[in-house]
This record gives sequence, structure tokens and C-alpha cells, in this order.
Amino acid sequence: MNKRLFDILIIIPLSIILIPCLILIYLSSLLVMGLPVIFKQDRPGLNGLPFKFYKFRTMTNTIDNNGNLLSDENA
Repeated sequence: MNKRLFDILIIIPLSIILIPCLILIYLSSLLVMGLPVIFKQDRPGLNGLPFKFYKFRTMTNTIDNNGNLLSDENA
């Protein structure tokens, strides 16, 4: 069995399982923290070349009266 066929046979069942889970994470993050749900950042990669890093947002952007970020517990 070649690698491409193996990859396809693995990704189809995993996608069926993971896509509903990702949708639930997206919706729960949207309800709890609002938009944006996806956090994007440039990070250094191989040989220092930058790449885009995407993840679900887990931190709040709430600030106090002085403009300092509040911890997630105080938000």
C-alpha cells in the first residue's frame, strides 16, 4: 500500500470524528469569549523563516482602567 492511499484511508475516518469536535469547540469558545475565536500569530520556523500559527483562542483580551491585561480569572 502506498503512502498516499494510507493517508487517505486514515484521514477520512479521523475527519468524521474530529470535525464535529472542532465545531463544538468553536461554538463554545464563541459563546464564552466572543470573537475572534481563532488566534493567529507569526512564529519563527525552520531556518528562522516565519510561518502562521493558528489555534483556538484560550485567553481573554480584557483590560483594566490603566490598560493592563487582566488575568483570565479576573476577566
